[in-house]
Amino acid sequence: MSKQNGRKVKSVVIKSGGGIPPGRYVDGFALAQRKRELREKREKRVRGASPNKGISRIDQEDKRTHGWFVRIMRKGQVHNAFFADQTHGGKGKALELARKEYKRMERALGPVTRKAA
Repeated sequence: MSKQNGRKVKSVVIKSGGGIPPGRYVDGFALAQRKRELREKREKRVRGASPNKGISRIDQEDKRTHGWFVRIMRKGQVHNAFFADQTHGGKGKALELARKEYKRMERALGPVTRKAA
């Protein structure tokens, strides 16, 4: 035990995990705080659904291909569409059309079904 800021602190050696490099001495408070930060960061990622779910950006300079690729899978089949920037009036408009297409595909193909384990 050591004293920091007038309080007793138990220092521990980190073996692995917690986002702290192994072999580093950390007091219990710092370790708990770091674990809390990492947990909150993970929850943030999961919490908000991306407005671009199922949509990927394609930029292939060598093939002069630039646009948004929409992909959705239902019942083992992949359904996809490509929205080129040049054909659809720019990056923003192509993305907007890709989002609309994804929503249309979702309505037409139905909800996601998962096999029971």
